[in-house]
Amino acid sequence: MTTRRVLLIGSIGGLIVPAIALALLSSGLPSDFMAGDLNLTRLLWPSYVMLVVGWRSTIPGMMITILSVVTNCLLYMALAYTIRRIVGLVHR
Repeated sequence: MTTRRVLLIGSIGGLIVPAIALALLSSGLPSDFMAGDLNLTRLLWPSYVMLVVGWRSTIPGMMITILSVVTNCLLYMALAYTIRRIVGLVHR
């Protein structure tokens, strides 16, 4: 698998979790996906803690939200690339 494809898959994966969480937040539902005592939103979207109260109604809030989503995409891309490199090294 090429590096470009791995990074694309990582970025798409990094967009899915924030999209679901923000959709739940905008509809008035809690965005905390819980599995027992584990908060899956904070596990899968670590930059979720950056969100502010006016995340969709103020310019600074929207910019912080965009930055949070971009940060999550970069984290997922770095994770996907790291896993690709490790698998490549082990496979050799």
